[in-house]
Amino acid sequence: MKGFRFKGFTFRPFRQLTAEEKRTSGQNSAWRRVRTQETAPQTTPEPALEPVLKDKESGWDYRAFYQAAKQAGASKIDLFMVAGRGSQLFLPVQNNLLALPELA
Repeated sequence: MKGFRFKGFTFRPFRQLTAEEKRTSGQNSAWRRVRTQETAPQTTPEPALEPVLKDKESGWDYRAFYQAAKQAGASKIDLFMVAGRGSQLFLPVQNNLLALPELA
């Protein structure tokens, strides 16, 4: 698998979610971690390179994203890294691109 460009960002396939991470509850649930991050107060300003693909208005298109991923051989991948964002992971979902920095 190779990296690919989408909406001005370079995505690199990382891995699939584990069965435990795919669950909607439990300590390692990806969805639980997203909810925790959404409710936690921000202590630092957002990094300047943070992808802002939050919805269709900001350029997010789940189908188009996975079409680009498929061309790179990553159509089955759940977690991606973004060039310039270090080890932070991103989880594409239907309506937005979620940041999951603590999943690795």
